[in-house]
Amino acid sequence: MSSQLLAIWEHARGSYWFLPSLMVVAAFGLSLASIAIDDLVGAQWLDESRWLYTNKAEGARTLLGTIAGSMIGVAGVSFSITIATFAQAAIQFGPRLISNFMRDRGNQAVLGTLLATFVFALMILRTIQASTESSPAFVPHVSILLALALSLVSLGMLIFFIHHIPESIDVSNMVARIGRGLDERLRALPEIDAEKIDILAREDSASEGFQICGDSCGYVLRIDESRLLRIACEADMVIRLDAVPGDFVRADETLASVTQAERVDEELRKRLAGAFVIGQQRSPTQDILFLFDELVEVATRALSPSANDIFTAIACMHWLGNALARGIDREFGFASQMDGSGSARLIGRCIPFEVVLDRVCDTLRPSAEKDPTAALQFLEMLAGLKDRQISVQQRNRLLDHVEALRSGSMLALRSPRDRQVVERRANTLIETLENRHE
Repeated sequence: MSSQLLAIWEHARGSYWFLPSLMVVAAFGLSLASIAIDDLVGAQWLDESRWLYTNKAEGARTLLGTIAGSMIGVAGVSFSITIATFAQAAIQFGPRLISNFMRDRGNQAVLGTLLATFVFALMILRTIQASTESSPAFVPHVSILLALALSLVSLGMLIFFIHHIPESIDVSNMVARIGRGLDERLRALPEIDAEKIDILAREDSASEGFQICGDSCGYVLRIDESRLLRIACEADMVIRLDAVPGDFVRADETLASVTQAERVDEELRKRLAGAFVIGQQRSPTQDILFLFDELVEVATRALSPSANDIFTAIACMHWLGNALARGIDREFGFASQMDGSGSARLIGRCIPFEVVLDRVCDTLRPSAEKDPTAALQFLEMLAGLKDRQISVQQRNRLLDHVEALRSGSMLALRSPRDRQVVERRANTLIETLENRHE
């Protein structure tokens, strides 16, 4: 599957309409199958049952019409509630977090079940025929029982929906979902291999080749790693990535550079450029920094004067601290690849941990330093890294952020006691970090 088709598939699978559409199509197929079964078995089997009874055409129409009408009405109400939830989430948490609610399988399943029951009842309703002089009556009893069963399932889904909506907009649950997703992504990242990085760095410094540019501007959503590696092996070249998922690129900006420029024709250039998927907005599929940004955005909004939700900010910093400790020895960016003989074929662009740390701290610190509780939690977030295996460069960067937080809090906090508490904790952390490599 090409990278473009794969991106379309992932976008469709994560959209709000995908699962309901599949369930509606399944209901359409089920209605055809149940009608065929009714046509085959007839109504004689009901005579042997003590708790099932036959329906006449008029009663069956009334029953199915009631089911169809009620299902489409409830579907409309649930859709309205969902849209209102999205609007509230956009105001409270930020517009970039709406995609998390759109991908929620619970909301999709509820809407899909209601619409599928409506379509099924409507398809069965059209087949009911009263007895006439020219044709006998046809009442699909098996299909009617299935419609009743689907209506009971829909009732259960409605009860689930009433419980799920307030649960999904609970900020603690939302932050935890983002934090767990980020932790899983960090676990999957490869650990830093210094020897491999040195080999690839020598290959990178020795290679200057043909530049591959994109045909459109936007964010890099996805890079087809296997496709690039296959092309590099087939053409016996080295590909160096100049853009990684999450970068914004212009139409004439370099996406990748390749050696052996004389082997690059127009067809190969299109194949290489086709491995990069460009879109209008960032996606968490390969852009792990997007998840960091989501937690930082929720935290900064919680610390704003309009929200003043310190506990939400603390929860975000808990998950950010866990993510920073998990990722301190991982390779951020795009991993480099070698062929079977150990030769470098795909040289990725590594993002140093210090860049990730700066991205989190420099965005969050201006809001955290104005509140004593948030400032202390910010220091605890950084203190969680002191017991990890950190390099001198990482230690110095941590010291810079601790010092910046201390200086900012001394200017922003009004209470002498608050300033004293924050300064004491910052000094303790600075002393601990300074003693790490002495």
